[in-house]
Amino acid sequence: MSLVPKSAEFSLGASRHLLLAKLGALVAAGLIVASLSLLVWAKLLALAMLIFLGFASVVGYWRHPRELLVLVDSAANTWQLLITDCNDQTKVLDLSLAETQFVTGRLVILYFKTAGGRQLIRVIPHDSLPPSQHRLLRLAALARTNSG
Repeated sequence: MSLVPKSAEFSLGASRHLLLAKLGALVAAGLIVASLSLLVWAKLLALAMLIFLGFASVVGYWRHPRELLVLVDSAANTWQLLITDCNDQTKVLDLSLAETQFVTGRLVILYFKTAGGRQLIRVIPHDSLPPSQHRLLRLAALARTNSG
């Protein structure tokens, strides 16, 4: 008997760990820019851009659209991604999971193919889902990898 359900829903939220990683990279870049021997106006411009990117990352974290990843049928490898923006408009994408995925205990990177043949990647750290949903998602990704 398979532990992977025939269908499941995963409500994806914004990840605090990804936000902290982005902000850490921006702080490191800021320290590097500050230590370079550049003209003062060039340093100030670069630091202003880094500060802007930091604010944009924080705003993006707070305004993250609600996403619902739905495993429609595990046997047929059909998935849907429902993205609801701040205006409550929902966009639905029909997807199929690619053959290879990256799965660890704390991170899942899913590679999807859209109906039009384009690739869609979702990086899902453990803090963007409840633990039970993250476990099911890992099982579903591994089952696809092992059967493909």
